[in-house]
Amino acid sequence: MAGLLFDAQVEPKPHQIDAALFALQTPYLPGVILADEVGLGKTIEAGIVITQYWAERKRRILIITPSSLRQQWQQEMREKFLIPCTLLESKLKDEQLTQSIQQNAEVLICSYEFALRHETSLLRAWDLVICDEAHRLRNFYTGRNKGPEAISRIVRGAGKTLLLTATPLQNRLEELYGLVSIFDPSYFYSLDAFRERYIKSRTSVTNDDLVDRVAVISKRTLRRDADKYIHFTKRLPLTIEFLPSKPEIELYNKVNEYLQREELFAFSNSQRHLTALIIRKRLGSSTYAVASTFENIANRLNAEVEAGIRRDNRGVVISNDFSPEDLTEEEWEELDESDSTRTESTFGPGAGEKLEGKVLVAMRQEVLELRGFAELARSITINEKASKLNEALDKGFERLRELGAPEKAIIFTDSTKTQEYIARSLVEAGRSEGLIIFNGSNDSPGTNEINKQANTNTLC
Repeated sequence: MAGLLFDAQVEPKPHQIDAALFALQTPYLPGVILADEVGLGKTIEAGIVITQYWAERKRRILIITPSSLRQQWQQEMREKFLIPCTLLESKLKDEQLTQSIQQNAEVLICSYEFALRHETSLLRAWDLVICDEAHRLRNFYTGRNKGPEAISRIVRGAGKTLLLTATPLQNRLEELYGLVSIFDPSYFYSLDAFRERYIKSRTSVTNDDLVDRVAVISKRTLRRDADKYIHFTKRLPLTIEFLPSKPEIELYNKVNEYLQREELFAFSNSQRHLTALIIRKRLGSSTYAVASTFENIANRLNAEVEAGIRRDNRGVVISNDFSPEDLTEEEWEELDESDSTRTESTFGPGAGEKLEGKVLVAMRQEVLELRGFAELARSITINEKASKLNEALDKGFERLRELGAPEKAIIFTDSTKTQEYIARSLVEAGRSEGLIIFNGSNDSPGTNEINKQANTNTLC
């Protein structure tokens, strides 16, 4: 391995070499999970494994990653390991796949969305398949998510599968079963057997047995295990307390009461849990973020009232209620799972028949209530959390001056509406110099000016 890495532009750390050896020295396993904590270099570990396969002339290699990370993978493989890579494109996929198989010329990289859309084209004999951010596959055990099912079918034709994830578990132990079943459906025999042994009959003996079985197919390093040879930036937290204003509390209480009702006309049963989570996130972000959401929901429900038709339990396009950039990839996946991202309205038995008068009255009342939430949210022009932001910046910059560090800050928001509001607040507070808005569109005046200067400097 030392010889293989001689030309590589990377100096692997001991835990990274251990993880790569773990993956390489288990040829009898169809796959393994590399689950180091965030920041410990799982990409480097995968790169070492790819290098070994490449040297052995096993060059039918596929990397499946979130779309936002495809170019990063391509760049790291090229610059750090001198491994040529190609990003698969829908229009060129057949030619790219044919050339790769015939010439063994390049590692292929695609997104999870690409793998789902073009599963049939990817069903071939791979030497190695690597799935980055593989925690998005852990709901495979439910049998309701098309994405993980497609990935599972693709990796069945692979000599080895590497799943990379810092968070193999989140809420349920069954997620571990789902993740392992992607590459080895029989490892825990069956979902019922897994639940019976490790969930329903949990004891110290079964826990030890599960730990031992997971250790065979998974390698995890914690930050505290690697701090001997990795210099982590020291974090100095500062906490600024704030209390919501009376109107903010009023809005929160009204929305909370609304979301907890047994029956809501705006959402089908299959959508309620996810929608409630998203609305509460927007509400926690800012009143600006949630105002447009309630207006969109009210308009959608009012359209059904005007048509006199109520949708069935599958629901309609609730993704229209939210800005696309304000939904995380996980939320989009859950919407897809519930089949709620259909582009057409879906109606149940009796479609086209007029609703009963009492139901229409109740639906109209809910529309008015939703518009009331939106109006109340818009009336709250100052959010207390944003007001405290300036105090937090002052204290943070003071600490940075003491440390001799540049006075810079990155402010993360859950919504672009909140982002715009915070930007306005900072400008009004005299902090406009050097203020840049960064999001999926990147079309703010400040960003455009920076890009213009960069292009000018490049031309010069």
